[in-house]
Amino acid sequence: MGRRVYFRMGAGDRVLQWMTAAFQSSAFAQGRAHWCCFRLPMPWVDPEPLAGLVKAAYHREKLFADGVPDRSMLWSDGTDGRQFSTVGAVQLLEVGAQDDLSMVRHALRSFHAQLEQVDVPTSGLGLLDPLDGSAGGAGTDQTEAFSRHHAPWMVGGLPFDRQNTVETGRPGDFGGKDFGSHGRFWIPRWFYERSRGGERGGTGAGRVCLVLGREEVLRLEKWSRAFRDVVQGLTGSAVVPDASHAQGFDRRPVAPLTERTALQDKADQDGGRGAWNHLVSKALTGIGQGRLQKVVPVRQVYHPLDLPYAPDALGDALFRALRAGSPSCTSFVFQGASGDVFAGTTPETLFRTTSCGSADPVGRRGIRVTAEAVAGSVSLDDGGDVHAARERLISSDKNLREHEFVATEMARVLGGLCSRVQRGDRSVRELPHLLHLRTPFESELLAGKDAVDVLDRLHPTPAVAGYPVGAAIQWIREEEPHSRGWFSAPVGWLDAGGESHFVVALRSGWVSNQGALLCAGAGIVDGSEANSEYRETEVKMQTMLDVIRSVQGAQRSVAMGE
Repeated sequence: MGRRVYFRMGAGDRVLQWMTAAFQSSAFAQGRAHWCCFRLPMPWVDPEPLAGLVKAAYHREKLFADGVPDRSMLWSDGTDGRQFSTVGAVQLLEVGAQDDLSMVRHALRSFHAQLEQVDVPTSGLGLLDPLDGSAGGAGTDQTEAFSRHHAPWMVGGLPFDRQNTVETGRPGDFGGKDFGSHGRFWIPRWFYERSRGGERGGTGAGRVCLVLGREEVLRLEKWSRAFRDVVQGLTGSAVVPDASHAQGFDRRPVAPLTERTALQDKADQDGGRGAWNHLVSKALTGIGQGRLQKVVPVRQVYHPLDLPYAPDALGDALFRALRAGSPSCTSFVFQGASGDVFAGTTPETLFRTTSCGSADPVGRRGIRVTAEAVAGSVSLDDGGDVHAARERLISSDKNLREHEFVATEMARVLGGLCSRVQRGDRSVRELPHLLHLRTPFESELLAGKDAVDVLDRLHPTPAVAGYPVGAAIQWIREEEPHSRGWFSAPVGWLDAGGESHFVVALRSGWVSNQGALLCAGAGIVDGSEANSEYRETEVKMQTMLDVIRSVQGAQRSVAMGE
């Protein structure tokens, strides 16, 4: 990686001058680097309003092809508090059925080998000083914590089954355009990460990275003006008002949201119950024949909507509702070049990796892996007794068997990648509508292994496929009437220094202004009962239905001028 160049930055109007000066003296300008990453501190703000400011500034400067950002991502980790937003893409990697996932590793490393980082120093200034002149700030410790991350990151995800090339969704509405049968990873043009210790209006801070390449050299002044406009939009305020999204609304009348009982399964017009019962019967037959011990069939439900958002505002609105509705889960929104949105809020981390320990004689650090098995569920009805539900869950032979398939298989896979795999005690994860059994794992990657290896080997787990995994995947290909696309697949991020976080895309679906395609599955084992499992899928879909109601209600309020 190239050298780092440091410049002090004044407020607002001096951003353009700072970026120009930084560029002129950089290795990037002198032809010794192919990419340049400008990094500077920002106030502590919510990711989605800031993303709205970025999109608006880029629109004004006409920096997006056809006036629409090519893709974006929003992320909120309810476990460790990390939140970030990305806008645009400088490099896009498509992962097809025949592609080796090592291409993700190679692309990220190659990019960083051609990158120069240009930083604004913050030691002694306080992280808010460059923006509003205030004293204090988060200080050096937080700045050093930021610098340990090898930004920019690579973000994206994979489909549930890369070998299934059938696109998901209704033709012309969802799925295959961006989040269907192919995996996609990209390096963001604009990346904002919010520190985990901040509070609204307090002394927390964020960090921004803007990546420019050779093709942007002739438009440096436009990029700098866009950057300046975003900074000026934040000056003097640690929170960006949600009103920044009002420009994205069309004032057309809003159709009322239909009740859940009116939802229609794609494969059946009776609410999907008949199709589901047939699918569960086939699963139990396969289990009875010894072909399977567990399988996880999935329902898809299409829900018509009228949400007249601007193409790049819908994802921001969904993210606000997702974070508010499930603060303890990881919420995510991916928006593609076509305007399609894949969004969800999942209780399940597939794995995360972090650098740990001291470097060895050649500078390598160990990489710690944490993962979790989440399987086995009971629903919590409105006003239900949580204690009684916990007792039902932990004493249920069916749920305990379903969970053990997942935990045993994850321990086996991690054992082939890691040393000192430690399996934690089983516990209960409480969510608004459901309780889940959860078993954590901790380990350290073997030398020569990294996050891409874990991603390649660990997905799919029996939690989303079944057991044995290979037989369950084959059954799903033969029996499910649709492709899952990115549903129940790994989505997340990784950096060049060994850190990553991938979650299982549950409680999720594809959303457009015209409708939502929602998915939910249930683990079938010997003793499962179709009606009970159907109810479980309904409860799981409730999470995204609540989000849709919230977004539609917010849109209605704006349309009525409230």
